[in-house]
Amino acid sequence: MNIKTHFIVTGHIDHGKSTFIGRLLLELGAIAKDRFENLKMASAKSRLEYSHLTDALSDEKTKGITIGVSQTIFSHKNKEFVFIDAPGHHEFLQNMITGASRADIAFLLVDVVEGIKDSTLRHLRMLSFLGVCDIVVIINKMDLIDYSEVIFNKLNLEIKNCFAQLSLKLNSAIPVSAYNSENLVSRSEKMPWYAGPIVIDRLCQKAESFAALENKNDFRFVVHDIYENSVVGELLNGQLENNKDYLVHQSNLKIKITTENNHFKGEKIQSFILPNANSALKRGDIILNCGSQLVSADHFEALLIWFGSEKTNINDRLILRLAKQEVAAQITKVSSLIDSSSLEKINLSSDISKGYVVKCELRTQKKISYDYFKNDPHL
Repeated sequence: MNIKTHFIVTGHIDHGKSTFIGRLLLELGAIAKDRFENLKMASAKSRLEYSHLTDALSDEKTKGITIGVSQTIFSHKNKEFVFIDAPGHHEFLQNMITGASRADIAFLLVDVVEGIKDSTLRHLRMLSFLGVCDIVVIINKMDLIDYSEVIFNKLNLEIKNCFAQLSLKLNSAIPVSAYNSENLVSRSEKMPWYAGPIVIDRLCQKAESFAALENKNDFRFVVHDIYENSVVGELLNGQLENNKDYLVHQSNLKIKITTENNHFKGEKIQSFILPNANSALKRGDIILNCGSQLVSADHFEALLIWFGSEKTNINDRLILRLAKQEVAAQITKVSSLIDSSSLEKINLSSDISKGYVVKCELRTQKKISYDYFKNDPHL
């Protein structure tokens, strides 16, 4: 099974996110040659803007900001990566949150000249809210300060203090010049004082550790559809084994599966045969190794970020979806409200407006199967 490692690149507006990604993908051969040649021709009489390699919307180039969430998939040394380029402007924080919710690791860019901005802190706090604990700080535009170790160390200390206030650990801060591709895929000769990992090192390290985690977790398969005695679904962890007994969570139904004629073998979407068709198996069921367990509950505490254009409140009916499970749900208690733009606490109310981060208790119409984020982000 090919495992894709997802990365978000975020930070304050104009701190170099799109340039960072554009130059990095170019150096790794993930940008088509003709696309780069067209960019060079268009920039013949002006500065070459690597950010235009990743900006998808034409008006972004005019306004100089990244609006939407764009994804770029590429491979390097037999590892698959998905880069998520999310907006840095506060008006588009919803898109940044959407991107961060999919990330396994985050790159937080900080302009070495401008330093830490309010939105830098907002993004850092939002990443911590969403459980993205592996955050790599990229101190960008080192060429503008003549690659000064003293200035880098001063800013690095300020950033460490910000992390400490959020009970986060700063694993690495990398000095780079994204535009000049220094400390991206090759070590910069202009910063001999820096001996830590460069960007490509952290990418590969994360991919290896993430793959190890995926392989370590118990077998888990989510049923998408059933066609007579053929079952199609998503393999979250582990590997399908032929003629082996498995357990369907919650129902405690034991099934034996046959993997011959598996047209999807090697991909996340796979199929298998039930030797004896069983109508009890349904969409959303999670199949485990016998002896394995998940959590099963119909009420729990959750952290929600409300994106609805209309307000909601504790009396409204919601739909909760998780790994093809779908169930009616209701907020029964609100513990705290935070404005996602300012990260300021809001007085408790039954009304929940767009952009609010809500710590609450949820009750579902029936039990769902899930796991804790630290154990398995898929569930």
